[in-house]
Amino acid sequence: MLTEKSQQIGRWLDIGELLLVLVATPLLLQPQLWWGAAVGVVVALIIVWLAQRILLKQPLLPRTPLTFSLWVLLAFVVVGVLVSADPDLSRPNGLGVLLGVAWWRLLTRQAAISERRLHYGALATLLLALGLIGIGLFTTRWNAKLPQLAPMIDAVARLSRFAPSSLSETHPNRLAATAIQVYPLALIMLLAPNLRRFERLLWLVGAFILTGTLILSQSRSAWFAMIVITAVIITGLAVYSHE
Repeated sequence: MLTEKSQQIGRWLDIGELLLVLVATPLLLQPQLWWGAAVGVVVALIIVWLAQRILLKQPLLPRTPLTFSLWVLLAFVVVGVLVSADPDLSRPNGLGVLLGVAWWRLLTRQAAISERRLHYGALATLLLALGLIGIGLFTTRWNAKLPQLAPMIDAVARLSRFAPSSLSETHPNRLAATAIQVYPLALIMLLAPNLRRFERLLWLVGAFILTGTLILSQSRSAWFAMIVITAVIITGLAVYSHE
């Protein structure tokens, strides 16, 4: 049982973790623009996580079915960065993985506290994905594989003219991979009952953007996954509603 002082320390550490993850998001997405700041925020995050572990006896990663897999992933990332023949390429990718784990850790811990925080965590996941997609729209080098989509592709491709030359390019398949990971969550939340009106509106807009991104990516694998996911979710809800 935590004492009142420990609970207060825990609240301050939670606030610190949230602020650091928010600051880390732009820094670790394009670390080549600000290496010193990126390393600094990573060190600060690790200090907060160690403080939560030592002072509050909390695990470094929340105990879920994914925890072991994430530890293995982090171990492979560290080894991969250390032995990489191209550190300039591997280090930004490694920091990107760390950023994903940081967001997963933050949202998982907050979602375990209450259902309302679970909803907010889901919205934060959506907004994070939309932010990544927004950056990708400026940095993707588009190619029109289908003539029917050429006018839309050309219109979106013009955004790349406003991207700083220091930003790394994004492949359309990576953009599709980001969208398809959040698409099931957006569809489930959009169809969920008892949502507030503004939350449902946010999920509707998010689902529209994710679907548009998947279509523009022209990734056949992403299209197939979108169709299968939609069919599975709608079928599952139909079966559940008749039980």
